[in-house]
Amino acid sequence: MKLFFAAVLLSSSIFSPVLADEISLASKLSDVTVYPRGARVTRVVAGEVQAGEHVIKVEDLPGQVVANSVRVEGASGAKLEVGSVDVRQVFIAGDDRSGERQELENRIELLKDEIAALSLEIKNANTQRSMLKALAGQAVVPAPRGETKSIIISAEELSSLLALTGERFAEFSQITEKARIRQRELTRKIDELNRQLIQLAPKQQMRTQVAINLNAGGAGQAEFRITYNINEAGWAPLYDAKLTLGDTGKDSAVKIVRRASVRQSTTEKWENVSLTLSTARPKGNTQVPKLSPYILSEYQQYLSKLRNKKRSAIEVEEMAAQAPAADAEVVIGRAVMTKHKMEFKQVAEENSGFLVEYKISGAVSVANNGVEKNVVIGAKTLPAEIAAHAVPVVDPSAYLTAQFKLEGSAPWLPGTVTLSRDQVFLGKSRLPLLNPGQEYSLGFGRDDFVKIERVQVTDKKGESGFISSVNVEEREYVTNVTNLHDFPMKVIVQDQLPYGTHEDIVVEMMSGSTRPTETDVDKQRGILAWENLIGAKSEKIIKFGYKVSWPKDMNITPVR
Repeated sequence: MKLFFAAVLLSSSIFSPVLADEISLASKLSDVTVYPRGARVTRVVAGEVQAGEHVIKVEDLPGQVVANSVRVEGASGAKLEVGSVDVRQVFIAGDDRSGERQELENRIELLKDEIAALSLEIKNANTQRSMLKALAGQAVVPAPRGETKSIIISAEELSSLLALTGERFAEFSQITEKARIRQRELTRKIDELNRQLIQLAPKQQMRTQVAINLNAGGAGQAEFRITYNINEAGWAPLYDAKLTLGDTGKDSAVKIVRRASVRQSTTEKWENVSLTLSTARPKGNTQVPKLSPYILSEYQQYLSKLRNKKRSAIEVEEMAAQAPAADAEVVIGRAVMTKHKMEFKQVAEENSGFLVEYKISGAVSVANNGVEKNVVIGAKTLPAEIAAHAVPVVDPSAYLTAQFKLEGSAPWLPGTVTLSRDQVFLGKSRLPLLNPGQEYSLGFGRDDFVKIERVQVTDKKGESGFISSVNVEEREYVTNVTNLHDFPMKVIVQDQLPYGTHEDIVVEMMSGSTRPTETDVDKQRGILAWENLIGAKSEKIIKFGYKVSWPKDMNITPVR
């Protein structure tokens, strides 16, 4: 097979007017590379090409193809010369379902005829009811008869007349009511058929057509690979983290199963394709953002004075004119995963140094209705160091954490992580972007075998100084940490030491306090931590206190 061209694309609104044989070929979906946002799809087109000039037409590409993203590669046993590759998007009619539509229209017409017949039946019944009413009136009040011109009607005649009239009126009412009920039923059926008729209406679909203009030096089998980008797809990492504790507190490990949630909502079905997940971001920024000059002026001060003094509109205009104009627009940017246990198959991972690709094994199908498809990337068991963390000033509970180091050469993207321990689902958290060699801690819920009790033992308020010019308050706490495990446990307790924002507010740690192992934890001023390895069935007492003093005439935040 001889490679004759690659990545050729000339976009145009109409196909090139070449006088050549047109060969229409169908394409077959082959490979899909999904990015966090978007995807690149590859279709294969194969067919016999005779000697001479030809236009290979492929008309089954989806309409959501990103503009100018179509690329074509090909190979053939004969010499081929490609003049151009033209791309256009067109609207085509959907499936011809005129037969079904005609059947529904005939059914609707018959139902309407039946409704019209029922309307006539109701009209006839009402006419007969009116006639009967008129006749009954004449019978009840007949014309005078005899020499005396008197009205004579017996009680028996009147009773028979009323009974007959009542029966006939009931018959007419029953006919009318049945006809109206039937009309309602037929109207509902017509509405339903009209809805079905709308669904069968011809719908236009957008398609992308590709025309490859070429000249074949001889007959031969040719194969083309058409690739294009789409936006209506993407993938997100998912993680399952399971903590396994060692028998003696050592040899603990975190098993993390890496998954990917893939979705697509295009007009094409991804069935039995070769799926690759890529960390590349083709839709992201490609250039470093530019900073504009950060200019400070007195403009805001002018406006503040104006607001306070409620100056006139003329004064506002004069002062605004004096303020210097900004040289450029200020843009602020923000820097932006014996029984044999089931094993998870590892996928092929390719790391180029700039991006990572995961080639999912086997053929994969992804529905095009937006429903997410979960695929397994792999599983990794990482040694973990367990510890119990507690912040008793907020919550007296101790929380079990596992710290691990990411192994390998590829980073893990941010994503949701499902946590479990001892076969129990604990909840969900989120993993940040993790780089190889980076350490991270995951929380696995409360540790009921570590008890924390924090008690306040001193609460003093008073004054000091020669003339009692300074307020003084003292607080002291005792925290009792008990390890009920059968093995030593590292326990980290955090507390807070207040600090003043004014030089006259003085905060001192009490002399009897247990020395913290870390201050300003996570670069947060005043956050202290005590780290202790507490033996099995043992306890540790942490003493902590501070004294705050400030001028008597100064109001400060209440001391807790």
